[in-house]
Amino acid sequence: MLTNLHNPSSALAPIADIHAIADAAAKIGARVFVDEVYLELLATADHAPTAFRESGNIVVSSSLTKAYGVSGLRCGWVLAEPELAERMKRLNDLFGVHPPHMAERASVVAFDHLPALRARAQSILAANRAAYRELLGAHPRLDQIVFEHGTTVFPRLIGVDVGALFQRLTTAHDANFGPGHFFARPDRLRIGLGGDPALSRVAMERLAAALDE
Repeated sequence: MLTNLHNPSSALAPIADIHAIADAAAKIGARVFVDEVYLELLATADHAPTAFRESGNIVVSSSLTKAYGVSGLRCGWVLAEPELAERMKRLNDLFGVHPPHMAERASVVAFDHLPALRARAQSILAANRAAYRELLGAHPRLDQIVFEHGTTVFPRLIGVDVGALFQRLTTAHDANFGPGHFFARPDRLRIGLGGDPALSRVAMERLAAALDE
């Protein structure tokens, strides 16, 4: 199982590397599942660089939630070989019960406006990424790579306990981040860049202040 863009670092895995992994997995009869929910942010002219191959053992999932900023619709999709896709469809019919009709109709409308939704999301991320670079990009307590894509950064904290920083930030500064222990990296923190730019800048300023205490 892979995420591409990677969650939480936002690193991009080359498609050739994913195909090499899939070729190796095929030798033992295994499939490779790739969550590409963040990859839609890199789409140009309505074409995203998916790792899916029509014949093969790669299964891809994605949704409207991240790149398009309409998470309330709960609309996603899967790309898989036809026989497997049909089995998944039947299981979804069995377990999915009755999804909200209005949300499904709104999702259909959203597909007619993907370029505008993507442009909106990219403008928010560009503003927040610029603010992050300004306020935290060179902070001496953060060892990090800030990519030009993706919705998150995942810096390693130097000289400060992540749990203590989280406690101080939430109680004294009314802001928070995702503690790295949720991703098996307790020395790191997951910072989202997808929020309202004005509020996100305030949160970054408060994180910077907490780091300097």
